[in-house]
Amino acid sequence: MKGFFAKKPLGGKINTLTIITNLVVIILLVGTTLAFRHYFRKINFENRTEIIAHGVAGSLSSHTPSYIREKGSLLLSKLVAREKSVVAAHFFINGEKVASFRRLSANRLNQSAIITPETISEQITSQKGLNVIRRSSRLDALIEEEGHLILYTQGAPFGKETMIVVGMDLVVAFLALVLALAISQKLQHVISEPFLILAEATDKIAKEKDFSTRVYSPSKDEIGRLYHGFNHMLDEIERRDETIHETNEVLEDRVDERTVELKKAKAETERINNQLREANVKLKASVKETQQLAVEAEAASKAKSDFLAAVSHEIRTPMNGVIGFTNLLLESNLDENQCEYAHTIKSQGESLLILINDILDFSKIEAGKFFLDFTTFDMFEACNEIIDFFSTQATSQKIDLELFYEPGAKKQLRGDSGRIKQVMLNLISNALKFTDNGFIHVSVAAWSDENHRPGLKISVSDTGIGIPVGKQDLLFHKFSQTDASTTRKYGGTGLGLAICKELVTMMRGQIGFKSQTGKGSIFWFTLPILELDKQNQSTILPLPLPKSSEGGDPTLSETTLLRGLRVLLVEDNTVNQKLANKILTRMGCVVDLACNGRKAVSMAEKQPYDVIFMDCQMPEMDGYEATRRIRRVEGMTDPESRKRVPIIAITANAMYGDRDKCLKEGMDDYIAKPVDARQIGRILKRWYEPRRQAT
Repeated sequence: MKGFFAKKPLGGKINTLTIITNLVVIILLVGTTLAFRHYFRKINFENRTEIIAHGVAGSLSSHTPSYIREKGSLLLSKLVAREKSVVAAHFFINGEKVASFRRLSANRLNQSAIITPETISEQITSQKGLNVIRRSSRLDALIEEEGHLILYTQGAPFGKETMIVVGMDLVVAFLALVLALAISQKLQHVISEPFLILAEATDKIAKEKDFSTRVYSPSKDEIGRLYHGFNHMLDEIERRDETIHETNEVLEDRVDERTVELKKAKAETERINNQLREANVKLKASVKETQQLAVEAEAASKAKSDFLAAVSHEIRTPMNGVIGFTNLLLESNLDENQCEYAHTIKSQGESLLILINDILDFSKIEAGKFFLDFTTFDMFEACNEIIDFFSTQATSQKIDLELFYEPGAKKQLRGDSGRIKQVMLNLISNALKFTDNGFIHVSVAAWSDENHRPGLKISVSDTGIGIPVGKQDLLFHKFSQTDASTTRKYGGTGLGLAICKELVTMMRGQIGFKSQTGKGSIFWFTLPILELDKQNQSTILPLPLPKSSEGGDPTLSETTLLRGLRVLLVEDNTVNQKLANKILTRMGCVVDLACNGRKAVSMAEKQPYDVIFMDCQMPEMDGYEATRRIRRVEGMTDPESRKRVPIIAITANAMYGDRDKCLKEGMDDYIAKPVDARQIGRILKRWYEPRRQAT
């Protein structure tokens, strides 16, 4: 329908709407006329039927004379003859037909099909195309005579007249439609002409581009509003053209200016390009020089690392003898002065060892080669070891050193236990250094970070001299001390707290302090608790040797669990060889000595050992090659006759990667020099105790 109207011109649309409107009106008019005429004609017919029934009944009752009753059919025909649609009529009195009428044109009426009053159940029924109308009338109330008039009608009783009326209505409607179209045709120009004028103006403006043209309409209706909108649109377009023209003029001026500027810029660019080419040549030369410097710096860094490794090895080797034999000396029968001298030697040796470790750690941190070794360990045991380590010094200074491990603090952790101990050692060592009397309390409490992740907070509180406010910002800086003068009372390199901060940061914790001059300090650091994986939960932890009855370190003679253990000690340095042999012998072990790797391989092939302690740097054959050959021999031997012997690296190499290298070469564990009886005892119990229980 939309497509049909879209293709028609405006006049055609108006004519179509006029025709549709008139047709709707005509249909409604004719339908209404037919309905009303049918209704009123039906009512009139029924009324006349009632009159006929009463008239016949009144003439044919039982009180009517017989000669009149005999003329009942004639009376019925006179009454019914005027009804053109009636083809037959019958009148019954108490079921007996007393009068009848039959129109001559009703020859096809089947008499047998005539319905008697007894068979009629409805007032109007249909029988073979005939309409049957029944009317009843009381003849005499006293004798209860009842008459029945039955009329047979064919077709509408008033159809012809109705058709005439409908025809007249249609003629009038057609004339009205023609008249409406004629009037619409005459008045179309009133509506279409303004639109045609507007369309012509639009075409003219489109062709001539003359936006000063205007159209005017005297009407104030929608067409007038359309004209007004069209003129307003032309005003806007005209103003826009003027603006564009002005803008174009301004742009042309700017383009001219920019052209001049671009020419200048081009010349400047060429000049800069020439400078860049020269700079590029210099840069390439600088890159080559930088690369050469980087190679030299890398070589210097490697040389520095090699130097530190060599220095560490060379210093730790004699330190191992100094501290080891001092420990042996302290276990001998010494008088009071000798014991004091020996303790002083041990204390100074340990201080020197801490200094060496700080220098190595600082070097590794600076080189970016410092890494953490995460294992499962017991934090409560580690704290007790630290307290035991400083207990003698604290007692000699008459300082109360105690550990407070809160019940809610977790004990089994996963982390680098060595580095955690190093931080605690540094903090407690500083506390002992700056505290003359009072107490030092180490507390471990449960803690959680801002994301509510669990962890531990370790605090070291002392009653020392405190830290001046002006010096507190320097504490965690490298090579910084609160007193850097040559007359200072307390020594140190200034690396300890800086390394502690680096270690705690690498362990994803925090470190801080509170201090008040003359009242003491509280240094603390936090550790997030890492999840324990199933693999690390089964890690065998170092087992401490039993305490002696007098406290302190265990005496070697009391260690009876290792008696009879067959040990091969491979060490080229005679002092360290003598020290380790002495420690192992006093533990009850049977010790065989080898001065190099070649001899160690030969002895391991001839004699099965329970444990082999292997130095890494030796003449003729180092410990790594010796370990590989021993493992090769074990692989060729029948597994039932020879078991894998634990090989423990005992070396002065303490740089990062040394432990991994030892394990990679086939060794089972690692001890860095200097070593003492406690370390050796733990290693032996770790590797020999499970084997002894299995056998």
